[in-house]
Amino acid sequence: MHRCFATVIEPLLAGLGSRTFAEVGAGHGRVTARILRAATRGDITIHAIEPYPTPELLRLAREDPRVEVHAARGADALGAIGAVDLVLLDGDPNWSTTHAELAVVAARSREAGRPTPVIVVHNVHWPFGRRDGYHAAHVPEAALRREYRRRIGRLLRVRRDPGALWIYVVKCAMHYHAYTMARRMDSGRTLVYNTFL
Repeated sequence: MHRCFATVIEPLLAGLGSRTFAEVGAGHGRVTARILRAATRGDITIHAIEPYPTPELLRLAREDPRVEVHAARGADALGAIGAVDLVLLDGDPNWSTTHAELAVVAARSREAGRPTPVIVVHNVHWPFGRRDGYHAAHVPEAALRREYRRRIGRLLRVRRDPGALWIYVVKCAMHYHAYTMARRMDSGRTLVYNTFL
């Protein structure tokens, strides 16, 4: 997101007069540091959200008390933070993660009686906007996670071959991809594709 800082984020900082920011996917803290330099107000708070904070981000938080690092996934941290003025979503670009983060932001704003904040979402272009990237390989459905674990565990009890394990993990990933596509088509979120023409 640092590439669009001067053209998108910096004008928003100046125009909104924002005081509380949430940056999902803070990474090494490059955008966080630029926000600190560009902020005209001294009473700002930046919630830098990163499941596995880097040493650079942690150092930035130690050096500047305006930065609070949240070592959690985006939706979890956004739920704990509360209402904010500006949200930068640059984390996991898959649909379910982004949708969950947007829903939490909207809910927290409603609870606080505030309008939904300005939200900047990164990685919505191809290929990210056209397929699920899953930076954090997490299957949201608990029943599917249990089923995949059960099947992989059964395979490992019978056959401890790394090649067979790899093939089975890929098969589980392919199943989850097909399952997700079918659910989206069924719910009307995407078009129904027929490959049997």
